[in-house]
Amino acid sequence: MKTAILIPILIIGSVYHAFAQKNGKAKHMTITIMETFSGRGRVPNMFITRDDTAQVQKYVEFSLKVKVKDMDAAHEAQIMQLLQPYYKNGWKLVTAGGVKIGGDENASRFFFIKDE
Repeated sequence: MKTAILIPILIIGSVYHAFAQKNGKAKHMTITIMETFSGRGRVPNMFITRDDTAQVQKYVEFSLKVKVKDMDAAHEAQIMQLLQPYYKNGWKLVTAGGVKIGGDENASRFFFIKDE
């Protein structure tokens, strides 16, 4: 009788242990790239905000010397080049989005997570 009760309890406990989530901490980071379109071209700024609410601002210059038809692809390649060091350091992209701010400003936001 005791073994009949003990075996299901052990099975339920082992299944729960197998599917239990890790309780590890995760770091979060948001990277925002603000771009202003003017007669001089694109003048972006990059803001990196971490969990500890520290914010780092970097000036990023897009030097796109390509034909007009290749402009979008070159712009995407430069954004990927900016984000590549974070991928190499173990950060995982969770979400990305963009928004138009006013007539001549765009913002792209990337939310990253990293397991400790």
